[in-house]
Amino acid sequence: MKISENTAISMPMRNLISILGATALGVWAYFGVIERLNNIETRATLFEADLLKAADQKPIDQEQYMLLEFTATQLEKVTTEMESMMNNRVNIDFLKKQVDKLQKDVEELGPDKFTREILHFCPSRGVLSYLEAKEQFDRRVLEKDEYYNGIINVRVGGSNILRQTLKEIIGDPNSTQG
Repeated sequence: MKISENTAISMPMRNLISILGATALGVWAYFGVIERLNNIETRATLFEADLLKAADQKPIDQEQYMLLEFTATQLEKVTTEMESMMNNRVNIDFLKKQVDKLQKDVEELGPDKFTREILHFCPSRGVLSYLEAKEQFDRRVLEKDEYYNGIINVRVGGSNILRQTLKEIIGDPNSTQG
């Protein structure tokens, strides 16, 4: 069979219209998908460009950020200081009562009934705090009425310097004494 441009095909008109409709629908769908892909790609490119542009900080932005960081640090320090001072009022009131009681007793009993002596010379506040608490525990000041202590408040962190100084002042706790 020879096919040329003049070859006649006999086909029902309904089939021809169906083929042309299916072809038109396919072309329309293809271009719709391509348009959608182009639209998504364009949005992604623009979004990336906007994101990069927003990420670049101008000097004024950097200055504001540094100022904000500094202010936040200062706020944290003030908050910490305020929290540490919350207990001061209670301690101050307690100490006022103790001083008033001591003054009253000195007036009633006389100053010759009270002694004040330096027990240790301490090279640091940490050593002083430790030895002060140790003396109070050793003397059991909370258990006896002859002392004016109502609270033993101490906070000492252990360190090599503290241990070495205490060895020199009160001796080595690991040595056997007999």
